[in-house]
Amino acid sequence: MNSTIKKTYFYFSLGLISIFVFWLIASILAKNSYILPDPILTFKALGQLLTVSRTYLVLGTSLLRLLVAILISLLIAILTGSISLISKTFRDILGPWISLIKTLPLAVVIILFLVYFKANLSVYFIVGIVVYPLIYEGFMASFKMLDKDLLAEIKMLD
Repeated sequence: MNSTIKKTYFYFSLGLISIFVFWLIASILAKNSYILPDPILTFKALGQLLTVSRTYLVLGTSLLRLLVAILISLLIAILTGSISLISKTFRDILGPWISLIKTLPLAVVIILFLVYFKANLSVYFIVGIVVYPLIYEGFMASFKMLDKDLLAEIKMLD
């Protein structure tokens, strides 16, 4: 390994150790395991959970829901992005909605969705609120960055 890679691993490890030490000190100062649990006890509990087969079922189900929510957000973002490319009116109407979604306080939204919807459905909405604006804006930005000369040449070929 060259020295740059060794330094990177060293600093990364130092960062992880500093997080662990900060967590340990903060948990000692908090004096309440419900507010901030001890990291050592947390890792012991994690080890116990990883020995239970149901843990993997729950993790797999959660990952599947997450992937489905991301896929749905991707499809909706591509659809609305494509319409926005064709229709300036649609883009102008959708713009404030995208801005509103991006400015929502996520903690409040999570609590509201958990209160008003089942936990199983809340995942889709919460992930959608986070992921949709990012994908939509990335989609729109990628088309804005296309070279105008290249687009003109493509039109000439048709």
